[in-house]
Amino acid sequence: MKAEIDCYETSRGKPFPHFWESTGFSPAKLLLRSDMEQQLDMLGAVRQHGIRYVRVHFLLDLVVVKRDRWGVLQGFDWTTLDEALRRMVRNGLRPIFELMGNPSGEYNHFSTPQALSAWRDLIQALAVHLEEEADFGQAEVRNWLFETWNEPDIPNGWFPGDAEAFCRYYDACAAGLWAVDEKLVLGGPGTCRTLSNLFTRFLAHCDRGTSCMEEGKSVRIDFISVHEKGAKAHAEDLTPNSTRIVERESWAMRYIAEHHGSKLGRLPFFNDECDPQVGWWDTHTWRAKAYYPALAAKIIDQHDRWFVKPFDPKRILESGVMPYGLLSNDNGFLGCWGQRTLLARFTDTGTEDTGQTGCKNAGGRFDPCLGSVPCELIKLPILNLMSILAMLGNQRLHLETDDRGTAGSVGVLATRRGQQISVLVYASDDQIQRSGEREVSLRFNGVNLAEHQLLHYALDDTQEEGNPFQVWERLGAPEAANGELTVDMLNAMQDVQELRLAGDIDGSTIDPAGYTFTLNIPSVHLILLTPRHAPAASAPEILWSKVYPGLDGRINRMLRWQTPHEEWVRFYRVLGSNKMDGTFVPLNSDKTVLVDNGFVHRDVRQTPYFYRVEAYGYGNQPPAVSHVHVAD
Repeated sequence: MKAEIDCYETSRGKPFPHFWESTGFSPAKLLLRSDMEQQLDMLGAVRQHGIRYVRVHFLLDLVVVKRDRWGVLQGFDWTTLDEALRRMVRNGLRPIFELMGNPSGEYNHFSTPQALSAWRDLIQALAVHLEEEADFGQAEVRNWLFETWNEPDIPNGWFPGDAEAFCRYYDACAAGLWAVDEKLVLGGPGTCRTLSNLFTRFLAHCDRGTSCMEEGKSVRIDFISVHEKGAKAHAEDLTPNSTRIVERESWAMRYIAEHHGSKLGRLPFFNDECDPQVGWWDTHTWRAKAYYPALAAKIIDQHDRWFVKPFDPKRILESGVMPYGLLSNDNGFLGCWGQRTLLARFTDTGTEDTGQTGCKNAGGRFDPCLGSVPCELIKLPILNLMSILAMLGNQRLHLETDDRGTAGSVGVLATRRGQQISVLVYASDDQIQRSGEREVSLRFNGVNLAEHQLLHYALDDTQEEGNPFQVWERLGAPEAANGELTVDMLNAMQDVQELRLAGDIDGSTIDPAGYTFTLNIPSVHLILLTPRHAPAASAPEILWSKVYPGLDGRINRMLRWQTPHEEWVRFYRVLGSNKMDGTFVPLNSDKTVLVDNGFVHRDVRQTPYFYRVEAYGYGNQPPAVSHVHVAD
């Protein structure tokens, strides 16, 4: 395969939106646990806000209804919900806030005017509280996305009612939210069955219906959301079908264009559970390897070519393509290597998280004794893909290649941000056992390579660097529950959990005929071309540190920082000392490169410790150094 990349002036570049920056999990009560809090810290640390949204089921289960002794409503206790939301917001994460749950078990149906009015009042009180709460406020909440109940079309599943009840429920949600602030964003229906009866009935209600809560008022909706995935839930390694995901989405879009195009056809379209396979709980080892990020990159590229790149507002009715708003993977769960997770989680009670099972019938029950869960977390390659994707630019480059079909095994995304060029190349077949290699040659037309530095990041299974699962296997697959997992083993996995740097090259040494490398199947590669005389890296600002309970009574400390103009940072180095004026020694391994804004210092002591973070830029510039952070 040959890919020719032509660079254009910034003013001529076409936008390249990052529509995939989201994840999700269930249930909301996990937000109050230390292991989920640590995971949120790590998601928020992805460079350049590579993960922006988190979609969580049953948030309203964290609300308590307050009544006096005669049963008269006195208001709501938002304390637990606020703490859960705070843990997201402090990391720069925005909720996709599903208006889903049953506070104190009092909201069991939507079949009577009294029940609908009570729900509207709850949602109105929620909106007032969120916009008045000091840690959120109106400006922040207007950036959130509010959504309907999750997957209401599952028979005997999440939603307490039929399609008609769902339409009434939506009207109550809309009336409550927009009575407070008409700039809040609300959409749905988040259905999981392609063109289900509930989906089509709800669209008709939004197009031609009137609100049951406000007589004669038309129904407003801000986005349309569905769930389409690549394979059903199964304990076997079924082969995900990536093309079928975009095909089924296009069926929904075309239905909207043909039946409701004049009102709904210009709304953003979301697939906010676009996972390769249904079911986070089944164990599929390919999720711990390069197959998962390669497949995810392919799905993003397919969506870009089917829905994003060719979109033309003037041709909505003709093409049946809607503006694409968001693609989310529901992979923020807590679990083991092969479950649908972003991190592998080790606890002394086993790897699977029983707190996530049976959550469909939460019914307002909340266990306040879930706070401290000793664990150890290790990054998976799929989380590193989010860091790679974050380094893509915000404008497209013209691209020519001889091997880039919709279902092909090799794909390319070429972008720029200012003077920085980034090219993502992936190899992915919808075949679990497929392997092999291809030679790739990238040519950068119109670029003086001698004035640039080329970085080559890789996610593949050829080396242990970037593959902590391979290290775990080599160590004999140790488990924490039976005492096999030692600190040295955890450190060995942590040493290789970041991105593998496959090349750091002075552009003057690159053959003008092209930069050539081997592309293994499956794999993801990012080629980053930056002027050698780029601006110097800015000094990181250490935001905070927090201790988390590790295994066997140990303590782990999460260190978080932020850096202005992250695009000029090649990598970070974290240093520590037990004395303010002592010798600072590197804490993170040089086997892989740390490109994100967080680091877990494992097995620390509860005594003052001093940290410093160095940001390394391009060329031969010295690192920019943070202030010294004192952690107690």
